[in-house]
Amino acid sequence: MAGNLQLFVVSILTALFAAYSLYRRNKILVRFPPGPRRLPLFGNLTDLPTSQQWVTYAKWRGQYGDLIGLVVLGQPIVVINSIRTAFDLLNKRGSIYLNRPGFSLVREWGGWNWMITTMQYGEEWKLQRKMYAQQLNPKCIQEFHHVIYVQAAKLASRLLCSPEKFQDHTRLFAGANILMITYGHEVVDENDEWVKLAREANASLEVLTNVGAHPVDIFPWLRHFPMNIFGGKFARQMRHMRNLAEQLVERPYAAVKDEVLCGRVLHSSMAHRLIDSYTSAGITAHEETIRGALAGVYVAGADTIISTIDTAILALMLNPDIQKEAQHLLDVVLCGQRLPSLEDRPKFPYVDAILRETLRWNPVAPLAVPHRLVQEDSYENMVFPAGTIFIANSWQMLHDEATYPNPTEFSPNRFLRDDGMLCDDILDPREIAFGFGRRICPGRHLAESSLWITISMILYLFDLTIPLDERGEPIRPDLTYTSTFISHPTPFQCVFTPRSHTARLLLDPKK
Repeated sequence: MAGNLQLFVVSILTALFAAYSLYRRNKILVRFPPGPRRLPLFGNLTDLPTSQQWVTYAKWRGQYGDLIGLVVLGQPIVVINSIRTAFDLLNKRGSIYLNRPGFSLVREWGGWNWMITTMQYGEEWKLQRKMYAQQLNPKCIQEFHHVIYVQAAKLASRLLCSPEKFQDHTRLFAGANILMITYGHEVVDENDEWVKLAREANASLEVLTNVGAHPVDIFPWLRHFPMNIFGGKFARQMRHMRNLAEQLVERPYAAVKDEVLCGRVLHSSMAHRLIDSYTSAGITAHEETIRGALAGVYVAGADTIISTIDTAILALMLNPDIQKEAQHLLDVVLCGQRLPSLEDRPKFPYVDAILRETLRWNPVAPLAVPHRLVQEDSYENMVFPAGTIFIANSWQMLHDEATYPNPTEFSPNRFLRDDGMLCDDILDPREIAFGFGRRICPGRHLAESSLWITISMILYLFDLTIPLDERGEPIRPDLTYTSTFISHPTPFQCVFTPRSHTARLLLDPKK
């Protein structure tokens, strides 16, 4: 009874505040971008899609244009469907589009206040960004090339032994790779407690589909009420999310710091370097920031890599001609004598083209993390009030026929010249897939290196084919993707066949 009364009181307060906000906003939204007709009080709340949001927003482009204006309970939101507009606003005017929505739900109730992705612009954000610039720049990433190579070879070995479990293996690879680089932690098998922790933490975020659309995000003052006003199940989910977030930050860091202080460091890592850099006379400065920066790489790096590798496997399985072309080019250089390495990357532009097309074909984040406007701005006779939230529809931009003809087709050749080298005549999808402006993904160089060597290794060692059912009919995937923030292909089957006995010898020279 008390819970129902609380919910009733909050509903009334929210409705009154929304009515005031909508009245105030309507006075300054005269030149706001066009969009679906708004209802009194609720605005476009009922128009927000609950699944495949990027597809709905792309369809609205034909009706409303490159910029779509929405108002949800008084909060102005603009969806960007155009590459040019995204670059004009989020890149060229990045200094006033660099903030984030409050994300009160995730940060305050969910405990993810340490994550740079959802962090407001300020001193903490700048310090974390500095740490990432120091540790994840292209030169520093080269020092981790051997780690990435070893983990990719282990993935190939697991695929050789039990190919039917390929999705389990890609998840283990992503976790093992990022944990070794971030904390110097060696993962032995899928039962590793830190791999499980990252997986559970990412799964806890999947209850949030429309990021920033929850009433707590729109009206941050609601966080002062008990969580169970939105139901007991919701409150349990938030408590579980907070518990996992706390473990992500504390457990790996505590273990690594103990190693550093006791002189028992076995593997160099980001954690060891940061602790060394900021420790003097036994006291580590900015420890909270270091913990958050490391946990951010740990949890974000694992999930995004998993999704992209699965997409690459799916695309290659469906396009055997692309496989054969890449395998031929790899064979000519490597001659069955060794596995590909990251130092070989300049020799194989075709694999780079496959990576670019993978990022374009089904981007890991179809909707970029929202930006929040710091001050009022105008653009092409439209006016955006301060505080407007901007959602970049990366999926639409990467499927824009004007830039990428036949966008549903997986075609690495679109990024190659006639001589087989990468061309500059078509926009590199990485300029969209990794975010915009000052909020571009700080781990993009690490992600690229991990993805390139994994794709190269799989192509060189295996043929990927569509499985057959008991009648000999192909079991084709349905090509649907989840509607979570980090979008994954729904589970599918793939047959991995070693290309030759050489694959076994390269992975295990003792055989």
